[in-house]
Amino acid sequence: AIGFGPTILKKQGKETSYELRLIPLGGFVSMLGEEEPVEDERAYNKKSKWKRALILLAGGAVNIIFGLLTCLILAMSIFGIKNGFAFTGEILKTTFQSIIELFTGKVQVEQLTGIVGISDMVIETSGIADFIYMLSVISISLGVTNLLPFPPLDGGKILLLLIEAIRRKPLKENTEVQLLRSLSNTPLQMDITFLSTATYIGTHTPESHLNEFYKTFDEVKQRKFDGLIITGAPIEHMDYEEVQYWEELVKIMEWSKTNATSTLHICWGAQAGLYYHYGIHKHMLPKKISGVYEHYVHHRRIPLLRGFDDVFYAPHSRNTCVDHDEIAACKELIVLADSEEAGELLLVSTDSRQIFVLGHLEYDRLTLDIEYKRDIAAGLDAEIPVNYYPGNDPSKKPYLTWRAAANAMYSNWVNYYVYQQTPFEFINTAEIMGK
Repeated sequence: AIGFGPTILKKQGKETSYELRLIPLGGFVSMLGEEEPVEDERAYNKKSKWKRALILLAGGAVNIIFGLLTCLILAMSIFGIKNGFAFTGEILKTTFQSIIELFTGKVQVEQLTGIVGISDMVIETSGIADFIYMLSVISISLGVTNLLPFPPLDGGKILLLLIEAIRRKPLKENTEVQLLRSLSNTPLQMDITFLSTATYIGTHTPESHLNEFYKTFDEVKQRKFDGLIITGAPIEHMDYEEVQYWEELVKIMEWSKTNATSTLHICWGAQAGLYYHYGIHKHMLPKKISGVYEHYVHHRRIPLLRGFDDVFYAPHSRNTCVDHDEIAACKELIVLADSEEAGELLLVSTDSRQIFVLGHLEYDRLTLDIEYKRDIAAGLDAEIPVNYYPGNDPSKKPYLTWRAAANAMYSNWVNYYVYQQTPFEFINTAEIMGK
């Protein structure tokens, strides 16, 4: 695709779809098996690690090569061959120096510019030579930036592949991968910090993985965060106070009121947040809710719902529900979306600081399939997830009907509740500014 945003022109080839998007800035290539694993042997997820790394490297490399060639041709036409090479080398050197100075604090965050600033710079160019020069500099900068080792940039994905290759086993922590993929559908760059509880080490994640990639609350409690995500846990049957790390989680949720601009709670994390902040209780269901359910939008002018249809689908997989009457009676909560079958899905506090997702919009196509077949293999009397398999047949590839809503919700959260709302004092810290 060339550009971003809504598709304005599309041509279907034999196996490739070519698209022209509304916003003519850059472009992208989306490959089979990149967003979610598929069984086709030609798919991205079936390729070896080094091939996947080369594919990821190619995008940024093409930006850099295109910018360098454009700059070189322009410089040679003005300064001659020898000086043209020298000029182009200086441009590349300056780009890398700028990035180094940003990380060392010599360049401050407010000195950076975004899409609007870039547009102003292009408008201010005088003559074709200035315009071509500006395009080459932007192309080089985009290429270098995209290869920085931070998710969701390609450089961050390459780093994860290198770590997997060194450890000789995949990271594949499903919740991490799904959330990073959900957060990656925005042009905003993010520095992700993973947190784990110090009072409990889960059995579903290797301790070596936690030690290598996670920090504890004590290690970060002095910091300010633009956003915080509290995820779920398979402990629905327990009262909150019985959970081994409940006291630590309470400290984190209280800390989030002053140290995180917005907190997104997911599934059990949403139930726990509703209980702690507003006293909303949960109840065991007669049978497990599992499947993809129809939801209705309310209060669509609230930014979290921008881009949503009136009716959309979302996955649920849980054995408990929150108390509907207590939610209805709580004046500090707004229900943004709910289902006649599955109950509330999206809620937001009246001050917009706390957001609750009682389903699993981050799920991949096959997550419910894996859960269902795991339960069957364990001898459980599991019911087929509703509205999921074609013809209700578990042998068929499940439908993916919630990705658009998921992308909209996570992008809206990052943009409207995190990026645009973070107070300046949160980012003007000694750690970030290098003072």
